[in-house]
Amino acid sequence: MALDILKETGVPLDRQVFTWRELAGTPFSKLDDDAFTRVRVILMNGIESEAVRFSHACARKNRELQVPLARVRRIEQHQQTLVNWLNPGDQSPLETTIGYEQTAIEVTAWIAQQEPDPYLASVYRFGMLEDFDHLYRSRPCSIGSRASTPTTSFSPTPMSGPAARRWSSTVRPRTTSARRTIARRPRR
Repeated sequence: MALDILKETGVPLDRQVFTWRELAGTPFSKLDDDAFTRVRVILMNGIESEAVRFSHACARKNRELQVPLARVRRIEQHQQTLVNWLNPGDQSPLETTIGYEQTAIEVTAWIAQQEPDPYLASVYRFGMLEDFDHLYRSRPCSIGSRASTPTTSFSPTPMSGPAARRWSSTVRPRTTSARRTIARRPRR
């Protein structure tokens, strides 16, 4: 069944109230559900958050719309909370970061595919490189982790070759002896 926004009458705001049970629904399972479920939840959470921010900014600029927009914003905030609470509580910060980067890649790829102008499509595809770079750079954080569940033990193949040498040379932290050498420089 497709949604036809021209034929839908909508639901009055008075009937769009959520109970606590509806707000605190069952989160998706990061082990059992489809991998794109996380992408959908993150995308919808972003859309709902932006709707609340836009409504707030619009109310600041238009005094006569402040009260009606506040009523709508309250419902939208409940919808955003409902969607946000679909994320599992046992999801690590690294898994959340990877989910955001995966969502950015998927949305940018879709936009690039839909773009009729070849130049703008190439710009979007180039922007995806940054998202892939973020995804790649979040990978070394998880190489050392060995957890019991498959999702939290995200351990991709170890980096080797020129990419590993380039990464290790740029991220290598200073040792304490290097700090001491810097501290012992003669003062002029």
